[in-house]
Amino acid sequence: MIFEDLEMGDEEFNKMRGGKVQNIKERINRSLSRPVSIPENQILANVISGAILELTQNQVEELEKDPDLVVKKDFMVQGKPIQQGKPIQQGGSNNPDEILYDSNNKTSQGITLMGGPIPQNQLRKNNMVWILDTGIDNTHSDLGSVDSRFSKSFIEMNPFTDPNGHGTHLAGLVGGKASQGSYGMNGVAPGIRMVSLQVLDENGEGSWIGVLQALEYFYVSLRRIHSNIEHVILMSFGADPEGEDCRSYNEILTDAMKNITSIRGRKNSIVMSAGNTCSCEPLEGSSTRNYPGCISTPGATNPPFRDIYTITGFAFHRYGIYECYERAMLGENVEYIAPGKNVFSTYPGNRYINMSGTSMSAAIAAGVIAGRGRINSLNSITCSDERDYKIVTTR
Repeated sequence: MIFEDLEMGDEEFNKMRGGKVQNIKERINRSLSRPVSIPENQILANVISGAILELTQNQVEELEKDPDLVVKKDFMVQGKPIQQGKPIQQGGSNNPDEILYDSNNKTSQGITLMGGPIPQNQLRKNNMVWILDTGIDNTHSDLGSVDSRFSKSFIEMNPFTDPNGHGTHLAGLVGGKASQGSYGMNGVAPGIRMVSLQVLDENGEGSWIGVLQALEYFYVSLRRIHSNIEHVILMSFGADPEGEDCRSYNEILTDAMKNITSIRGRKNSIVMSAGNTCSCEPLEGSSTRNYPGCISTPGATNPPFRDIYTITGFAFHRYGIYECYERAMLGENVEYIAPGKNVFSTYPGNRYINMSGTSMSAAIAAGVIAGRGRINSLNSITCSDERDYKIVTTR
């Protein structure tokens, strides 16, 4: 794909997009015996070239005869914690060590172990983290840096409501900034700008079409943001390829992600969770079966894979790390590891909660990349698959 100049004016951009949209419509209808009407808001003309359509089986078969077209069925993605505790109210009386809370720094003890929160005078405050999840409760007193200009829902809800709690928890880990009170949540990068792209519903479920639409929206939004700002896209969800090869499971979404990290003159990173498994399943190689996290390539030095990361999780207490999290997926596609078990953070309704899962690990890593401008590691830990995983740190 050839990328256009992201600094062009609105009139020029709209003219160029209009031409692309028309070409896509004509290209699809040339392969159909009966042309279909394709609404413009269902056309993707930037991260990929394509359209979102409801098709009959006959239409699918007609389109599949064209060697230049790819037809993919929608599938469900999920973003759910493995386990969570009970919500904690402002002014609660919980024992900080029981909830792994650092009352001095007002953060999760896991973030403290990594050297966080990043001090304000060292923070890259203008960088942005785009959180594709269940929404973010921006009425929470610790989440004042959620950007209202760019936040958007792709499931016909409100991006500033979070009926599930997962997205709000991630936002606190990324960029929460503690308010006054007995409890508060400083994320890895306190006060960094966050954008809520709501793609998952109250059950933590969504579709890959919604994810594609969010990535398209991100791409188009870059025109309105200065090129010296770095962006991190956080995707803490996954889907089971069900026997298919994970890396080739959904080439369309994979291509969209690769195109985003390859945009000329921009520094865009994508951070994904390795995935969680039940204790009855073997962990070895399990992350290579969780899409889209399976696509990352550790050690890559060039775009697009240089800036695509998949993160697994470890368990900790106030004295340090004590083991790799027993339900966090592992595999050759994962290079980094971060706190993932019993992690304290924000929750809707001005509350707090502890959640477990590699979603939390990915959020912490996203905060490090945005706050520091790069991912950092000083040490490693060996997990049950006998692989060494680099421990994410703010230092």
